[in-house]
Amino acid sequence: MKIELKLANEAQRVNLHYRHANQAILWEVMPMQVDGTRCTAVIPAEYTQTRYPMTYYFSVDQGESGQALFPGLDEELAGMPYYVVLQKPLAAVTLPSKLVAGEWHSLFNGSTLEGWHLACLEEDRGKDYWRVSDGAIESYSLGDKDHDYIWLCSNNEYGDFELKLKFQASQENIGNSGVQVRSRYDDSKSAPRGGWLDGPQVDIHPSDPWRNGLVYDETRGARGWIYPQLEGTKIGPDQVSNASPFKYADEGDGWNDLHIVCEGTRLQTIVNGVVVCDQDFAGVLDSAAHQEHDVGMSGRIALQIHAQAEVKISFKDIYLKEI
Repeated sequence: MKIELKLANEAQRVNLHYRHANQAILWEVMPMQVDGTRCTAVIPAEYTQTRYPMTYYFSVDQGESGQALFPGLDEELAGMPYYVVLQKPLAAVTLPSKLVAGEWHSLFNGSTLEGWHLACLEEDRGKDYWRVSDGAIESYSLGDKDHDYIWLCSNNEYGDFELKLKFQASQENIGNSGVQVRSRYDDSKSAPRGGWLDGPQVDIHPSDPWRNGLVYDETRGARGWIYPQLEGTKIGPDQVSNASPFKYADEGDGWNDLHIVCEGTRLQTIVNGVVVCDQDFAGVLDSAAHQEHDVGMSGRIALQIHAQAEVKISFKDIYLKEI
């Protein structure tokens, strides 16, 4: 099987790392043929002609610039020099330019869902709940409660970062949404409901906007409100001391600002200029439950449609800066 890789920048040396998905540790390493920004390698047929899916990642040496560090899609690769992990064989891969700490990068190109993927139960795929409309990512399930949780996840993973975005919500919304950070989707047989996204979520709740910016942890073994810290899932406005202002889509320009900072165990949320949460979650985000599912300290960003929720919520101007 031939693997062709198209780099965003020239590199002196590129290695292809590959393995069968059922292998826990062993990775095969193959130097790729490099011609400018085009790299090729051929994996032996006897290795690919099995019933097991294959996983890949690429380590890239950029000469004096050092090794390119990019978030990948395999939880075991944190801290390794690689661009991206592929879950199945592809004929060609286009890689992003190198992320530079301290610089803002757009996570949404304004016209397609490139850089994002769905995470949901198989029966909810193909229902067009996530789409691009008028230069924004729109979640739309009005009039349809017949669905489970549906997440739109970033392809890349992040550890310490600032995230800024704008969101807009219709007054017709019934139910919950949110922005997951440092999260991972588990679609194994042991996952609840047949698929689950573990990790902390910054709440967006148009019908009760005093909840916007609060933090609910979706991690198995630790589920519940962590800001404010409460027992169980119930919460009321009297338990929130710093609710932020909010406007619906038909009020003013209709857009609300959300700013999230994740640095170490500190998590800060700012909604429309009001600091809702600013707390060190040491012992929480790095707890045994979070370590078990490899979330809380690094992972994907995800936009949520809650199970059975009827929503019309849009997101745009999504920018991230690694810190």
